[in-house]
Amino acid sequence: MAITNSVTSVITIIRGLIEDKSRIDGRDSFPPFSGDNVYTLSEDFPSESTIVVFKNGNQIDSQDWLYNSDNNQVMIEFITSGESLNTDD
Repeated sequence: MAITNSVTSVITIIRGLIEDKSRIDGRDSFPPFSGDNVYTLSEDFPSESTIVVFKNGNQIDSQDWLYNSDNNQVMIEFITSGESLNTDD
């Protein structure tokens, strides 16, 4: 095993243990859904037009989530699609 792979693996394990939301692709990732549909973003107050929300790797329609710029949080409310958040989503 190359040293680079070992370092990457250690970093991934540590981020998982401390529940670090940082990702190198610029996306926030959150623990599986457990009842709270509000998520605080790590980037300080992004432009709402740049926010894209995913559920299990699939993009959620922009009508199904709201961005609150006062507290920098996204709230998922499935209004148009009829979907829902289930435990462990």
